[in-house]
Amino acid sequence: MIDHAPDPHAFLEAFYLWIYTAEAHENGLVDQLIEEALAFPHPQSPESMHRQLDAWAHHITLDRLGRVGAPTLVIAGGRDLVCPPHLGEAVADAIPGAQFEVWPVAAHQPFQEESERFNARLEAFWANLDR
Repeated sequence: MIDHAPDPHAFLEAFYLWIYTAEAHENGLVDQLIEEALAFPHPQSPESMHRQLDAWAHHITLDRLGRVGAPTLVIAGGRDLVCPPHLGEAVADAIPGAQFEVWPVAAHQPFQEESERFNARLEAFWANLDR
């Protein structure tokens, strides 16, 4: 998409279809995020985006997650097209004692789309840990 979009705005509109729910597109959140991204004085170059995507595609660490000793909460969006819930579940299953939740109506960015719920969930997670 980044190589073929006519301009950065069109790229972000297309890219964000994969990241945010239809509701975020309809309620103006995506428009706001696009405006903020375009106003950022240091935009990511297409070359660095390609490098980032290449790194993601080849960075597989599932076999090392068993060494994570920190309390872990994995939240997956039921509507996440980029990282479907089964991938989050695989991460949680690989981390000893990790908690896993699927938020059925969330997509890839619940911390932006459902920030109050997300923050409350994190606060509850941290508050319930054994010290």
